[in-house]
Formats: sequence, C-alpha cells, structure tokens
Amino acid sequence: MRFIGSKKNIVDRIDAILSDKINWEEKNFVFADLFAGTGAVANHFKDRCSIVANDLLYSSYVFLRGQVAMNEHPSFDKLREIGITDPIDYLNSMTPTVSGFVTNNYSPDANGNGRKFFSRENATRIDSIRTKLDEWKAAELISSEEFFYLLNILLQAVPFVSNITGTYGAYLKHWDKRSQNTLKLSAPILTNNNRNNVVYNQNANQLAKTLNCDIVYIDTPYNGRQYTSNYHILDTIALYDNPEIKGVSGIRLYSPGEKSLYCSKRAVREQFVDLFKNLSAEHIVLSYSSDGLITKDEMLQLLKQHFISSSVECVEFDYRRYKSKIVKHSGVIEYLFYARSKQSEYKKLSRVKSAHSKRRAEILTSSSERFVSSPLNYIGGKFKLLPQISQLFPDQINTFVDLFCGGLNVGCNIKANKVIANDYNYRVIEVLQMIHDIKIEDLLHDIYSVIQKYSLSPTNKEGFLELRKDYNRSNNPLMLYVLVCYSFNYQFRFNNSGMFNNPFGKERSQFSERLRDKLILFNERIRKIDIDFFSLSFDQMLANIQLGEFDFVYCDPPYLITTGSYNDGNRGFKDWKVDDELLLYSELEKLNERGVRFALSNVIEHKGLVNEHLAEWSTRFNIHEIAHSYTNSSYNTRRELSREVLITNY
Repeated sequence: MRFIGSKKNIVDRIDAILSDKINWEEKNFVFADLFAGTGAVANHFKDRCSIVANDLLYSSYVFLRGQVAMNEHPSFDKLREIGITDPIDYLNSMTPTVSGFVTNNYSPDANGNGRKFFSRENATRIDSIRTKLDEWKAAELISSEEFFYLLNILLQAVPFVSNITGTYGAYLKHWDKRSQNTLKLSAPILTNNNRNNVVYNQNANQLAKTLNCDIVYIDTPYNGRQYTSNYHILDTIALYDNPEIKGVSGIRLYSPGEKSLYCSKRAVREQFVDLFKNLSAEHIVLSYSSDGLITKDEMLQLLKQHFISSSVECVEFDYRRYKSKIVKHSGVIEYLFYARSKQSEYKKLSRVKSAHSKRRAEILTSSSERFVSSPLNYIGGKFKLLPQISQLFPDQINTFVDLFCGGLNVGCNIKANKVIANDYNYRVIEVLQMIHDIKIEDLLHDIYSVIQKYSLSPTNKEGFLELRKDYNRSNNPLMLYVLVCYSFNYQFRFNNSGMFNNPFGKERSQFSERLRDKLILFNERIRKIDIDFFSLSFDQMLANIQLGEFDFVYCDPPYLITTGSYNDGNRGFKDWKVDDELLLYSELEKLNERGVRFALSNVIEHKGLVNEHLAEWSTRFNIHEIAHSYTNSSYNTRRELSREVLITNY
C-alpha cells in the first residue's frame, strides 16, 4: 500500500526508542496510534500490545477496521451457505459489469476522454466489487466485521492499479505501466495478539481527552497539504456515497471538520498544545519533519513545557518519506521525539512499593543460604572467588574486619558475630551505609524517583550528565548509586577535586532488573548483620579496634603490580605504592604477634611482573593458590599470566 507519510520504513527506530524505556514483559501495554494512516506502526506493535488506532480519514479507518482490529480471518459462514467458500477468489473472478461512480468519474470513456486515474476495466472492476459488498451487507450475508475486512482488501489493492505518482491529487498524462495490470484482491496478513483492539474515526484531539493508554504514537500531517485531497478517491470508494466532486482531479467536497488543523500554520501550535495537555499516556513518541510547520526547536520547547523536561529526546535522520516517481527536492530530515508524561510519573511511583515488595519476597524465598553479590561493581571484587577463599577462612569468627571492603562482597557473606566494614574511599562507604539503613521498598522507590526525574536510560546521555552535575553539587549517596548504575562499567571514579567523573555507559549500563534483584538480596543480607562502617586508612582502622584470638582480619588491598582503576592515582583517592604495601605487611605482622588471625588476597605474579616484596614476605606464612575468575577486573585480561594467592597466618 503506497501512502504518503507511512512509517513502515522507520518502525524499527520507533521500536528501539520505546524498547529502551520499556520492559515489554512487565504487563499488557496499551499502544495508541492517534494518526494511524494505513496502520503500519500499530500493526508493528500489535504482537506485544493491545492496540487503539485512530484516523480522521474514513479510508484509513477502513484499513484499521479491516486489519488492525482483527485477530483472525472471518469465516463467512452465510456466504458458504450459498456456495461461496472463498469470497476473495469469488470477487477476483467475477466479471465486472457495473459502470458506477468510479468508472464514470475517474476513468476515460470509450473515446479516451475523462480523468485517467484508472483504466476503464479496473474502474468497472472496482465499482462491481464495491457494489457487491453493499449487496452482501444489505442481504445480511456478511457481518459488519466481514464487510470491513473485504472493503479493506479492496482499498489496499486500488493503489497498485492507479495511474498516479503516489497520491490522488492528480493523475498522470500517460498511462503508468502498473495501471494496466488487472485489479487483484489479496488476503491481508493478520497478527493475533489475543487482545481487544479498538479503532476510531475521530478527531485525535477529542479522542485524547477520553483515551486511557500507556504509549501514544503521534504522526500528524507535517505541512499545509491536506491528506483529504491526496486520498479523496479512496475515501469515495470506501464511503461509496456518490459525492459532489470538483476540479480537474474530481475531489469530493469535505466539511471543515474532516480537514486537519495540523495543516494550518495559524492553528498548528494551538493544536499540539491542546493534544499534549490531554494525553495521559506514560510514553509519548512523535514523528515530525524539517519541512513541517513547526521547527525542531519549537517542538522541543512544547514537549518540555507539557511533559517531564529532562525526559525529552530527539533522534533525527535523513528520510525520504515517500518514493514517488517525481522527486522535487531532497534533504528533508525526519525527527523522532520522545517524552514521558508528568501524570504517569506519579502513577508509577505509587505502584513501586507494592510491586517490589512482592518481588522481594520471591527473591528471598529462592535465595536460601547462597552467596549474595554486591550491587556495586567495585574493581577487584571477590564475589566469584568466595567459594574458594571462604573455605580457607576460620570456622568460628567473633569480629570480622573487612579492611578494604570495596563493594562488601566478602563482608556480607561471612558468618561472624560482628562485621566491621572499612574502606578508604568514603564515597563507597556512604553508599553502603545508605543501602544498610533504608528499607528496600523505600530504597527502590527513591531510586526509581531519581531515574524518572532525570529520564535515565542507556541512551539518554543528557539526563546522565544532568544527574552527575547535581550529584557533584550535593554529594547525595542515593544519587551517586543511581549515577554509578548508568556509568561506564558501573565504576566509582572521582577526579582529584573529588568530583565524580566516570563517563556515561552508553547502551550498556542501567539499573536493570538483574541489578535490582542484587540490591534486594544485598539489602536484606546486610540489614541482618551487626555491622559498622568506617572510612579510615587501614593502619588507622587497626589502631582503633581491639582484636583477640577469635577475631579475623581479611585484607584485599589494591594490587601493587596491576593496573586496576583504584590503583592509578587518578581517581581522586590515594593510590597504592610500595610504602603502603610494606606498611600493610608490618601491620599484619603485629596482628600475628598478638595471635589475631588474618588472610591477605593478592597477586605475586602478573603479566610478566613479580611482586618481589610479597614473594619474600609471604614465605613466612601459609600460601594458598587461587584459581581466579573475574569479569570486572581490568588487570586480569589474560588470566593465565597471573598468580593469585590467599596468604594466611593460621
């Protein structure tokens, strides 16, 4: 079906924008296509949504009624009773005998005079089929649903035998090759979504006032060219009402209410304002063009005024909207705008607590006594090594000191009467303390509030940068956690002025369901633990606590001979040098002298380098070889070249 403005060729772009914002498995979404045309976009989303489709053109309404609204091909039981088992085949093989309105007004007479929209044979065939549909309907041989199904098939076939460049505003002087083909009806491809799909033939602005949906797609006319004059013949075939026509092209007379005010330069802005203020959908996608009556900047301003300002995005690309035989100009830019409504923000947040309370119960039921992973992707985290190193820890621990706790992967999984979590990076400690202190329902509510406020997504860099700027002014740990979730490799990274400077994790990082589930388990685990958080240097920490023979100190310091991002001296926190390494050895020796048990994770060899200090010092204690396996450690790019160990004094 040839149709000006059809979005058949860009539905994948529309899909990509929405799929970035939506988990399609979350619920049965209602997708509304307010200016649906032939229904290309509505049909694309029909496999995952309930559809509401609308268009002011009656012929478009027929397209929608006969395809988008239908899940199955009609049975035509009453036609079968009179021997017509396949009505499409019957109509195709029927001898055309009716010279009706189409034949008399849109095809030449026997002398070659008259409008040349159709060959006389095809015009007669159109009239004959259209008349037959009315006869069947009047005789109640077909239902209303079956009537629109067949009428849609007829309208879909007509453009393929039309002598036009693409619209019915004019016909070609000479016969186009396709116009000499014989009109042939074909059954449409239907998508059965097992849902109720509704179509309308209304003014979209009026429909928006009563419409209840989750997603709305808007594809208004862009300029002053009315679709009525472009598709008047299809409307006439659909209505078959013998209208009064005028002009060289025989355009039917339309009432003012049948014409779109989006084609009026004086009225278009007011129309968009009226439409936007009445939309209740959470997600809004709008198509527009550089040859439209409103500029890109004006549209962005309107969207930001009526929807969440930080959520507004615009994707632009070269797009030839219609491949007609005559191309008069090029260089048109197509815009796809996205916005999220303000009303939906409050509706969604009101559902967060109950929804995630249910998810929390499901996760905790299945988690049992397994190891819990930190929701912080901290460089050098030991979660994957826990099955190995935990077996080497003492069976009974009174106070467990996680001296370089990082994301707390070890500290939250060790059975001890008390846990002390310490890290020199006080920003990480602030986030851990926050996760510990807040109930998970409230914490998730707050996280999603931040995500919605800044319209965060794997593609919205502007929202990320705005959040990063606000965090660096406030140093709010909740904002930091959300910021890290959308940062490159989920890393904590600060410059020497203490400003968070990790770049945007484009198309990779987000607060996903998997990360949410990690957070739920982690929050539940650490809230059950008797745990205190500190941010001191390791020697200060050891100097400020009293430890005895039943206590245990675990050390996972930066590795001297690796290049982890915590160890390059350019992340706003103290880098790890030989003096620090030797001081740690000295502190561990003091613990050993006092009978306090300790374990030290480290690497002796890495990519041709050897930590000679560690190699010599470790010989005084027990050395356990560790089979390392990391996915988030930048220093283990070639695992076979590293020798990781756990050194214990027991």
